[in-house]
Amino acid sequence: SSDVCSSDLLRTNPDYEVVLDDGQATALFRIVQESLTNVLKHANAGAVAVALDVVDGQIRLEVCDNGEIG
Repeated sequence: SSDVCSSDLLRTNPDYEVVLDDGQATALFRIVQESLTNVLKHANAGAVAVALDVVDGQIRLEVCDNGEIG
């Protein structure tokens, strides 16, 4: 949810489709998988948000949580 992160990325159009090739999709999947694993293991978070967009021709992935820092 947008309560987890202050980023404008999380408020973009959820119907927008980001087109990726197989290598990009696999790399992003693994990054998200590892990020969520780290949130689960280390952050003690109650919520997490994942956003994907293309900004100025570059893929932007954002993973935010409301967990502990440190």
